[in-house]
Amino acid sequence: MHGIRNIVARNLAALMSQHSHLNSQAKVAGQSDAVSSATVGRIRRGEVDATIETIGALANVFQVPIGQFFVAETQLNGVAAASGPAPGLQPRLSPTLSALQVATVTTLVSMANKGLLSDKECALLLHQWADKL
Repeated sequence: MHGIRNIVARNLAALMSQHSHLNSQAKVAGQSDAVSSATVGRIRRGEVDATIETIGALANVFQVPIGQFFVAETQLNGVAAASGPAPGLQPRLSPTLSALQVATVTTLVSMANKGLLSDKECALLLHQWADKL
């Protein structure tokens, strides 16, 4: 696994382990009309690049901001043990992403894939941007 794919895979696995009611591929897929159990497994194993729409659907399932999927592991220290969103925080992800939001994320990930941004820089920008959703 490499780069953003690896970060998304690790964060999906962490969220699944933190939520006992969502600790299997089938349970996650069962909470979403947009994501199959097989897709959850491929993303979790880092076998595929998840689309932003799929990551958005997963964020809705876990009721976390979409940016949580792009946070590098070192930035999650102290947060990984949490059992959901921090107290007082409400999920801020709208059910659908606008074309501009999809284009922004796609551009940042593309820049990282081309080496114009490091994976860490890309993840940080995505996280900061997603916090504003």
